[in-house]
Amino acid sequence: MTVPIIIQARFSSSRLPGKVLMPWGDTTLLGHVIDECQRTGLEVWVATSDQPEDAAVAYEGLAHGSKVYRGSLDDVLGRFVGCVNAMDEEPEAIVRICADRPFLNAAFILAAVRRWNANPWPILRFGEGSLTVEIVRTTALRHADALATELDEREHVTPWLIRMSAHPIEVPSTVDNADDYAFLAPA
Repeated sequence: MTVPIIIQARFSSSRLPGKVLMPWGDTTLLGHVIDECQRTGLEVWVATSDQPEDAAVAYEGLAHGSKVYRGSLDDVLGRFVGCVNAMDEEPEAIVRICADRPFLNAAFILAAVRRWNANPWPILRFGEGSLTVEIVRTTALRHADALATELDEREHVTPWLIRMSAHPIEVPSTVDNADDYAFLAPA
C-alpha cells in the first residue's frame, strides 16, 4: 500500500526564523528533506502556510518537484487535512515529516511504512527524538481534526491522537533481537 509524504514547513520558526530555507549542502534544508523523501518513490507534498512569507517555502517545494498545499499558519492539523483534501485520491494514511529533520533518509521512511503496513494502526511513531516518522491513518487524522480543540493539538498535528490511542504507537527502530532484524532489514 502506498501512502504520500506530507512535509510540514514554514518560514516563521520562533527559535530560528527562515531555517527551512537556509543553505544545506548544495541546496536548502527543505530542499534536502524533499529530495530525500522523493528517494522513497512515494508522492511528496509540502504543507506550508498561506502567509506571504511562506510563498518562498511553497516555491522551494515546487522547485524540488513536490506538490504544495497552503493553509493555516497556526492550525497545522487543519493544514494536513486540507492537504489530504487536495490530493487526487484519498490515501489510506499519510507519512508526517517535519522539514527541520535533515537526517531522516529514504530507507528509514520506507522501514516505517513497512512497519505500518504490517499493523495499520491509526497512528504509528517510528524512531526516537528528532529521528521520528509518524504515519497517520487518514480517518484518524480527520477524527482528530473534528475533535481536537487545544492549541497544542492543532499546532502539532498528532498530540490528540497520541493521547487517545488504545495501542502502543511507538515502535522501536533499533535492531535488538532476531525479530527486529527480520522486520527491519531491507528486503
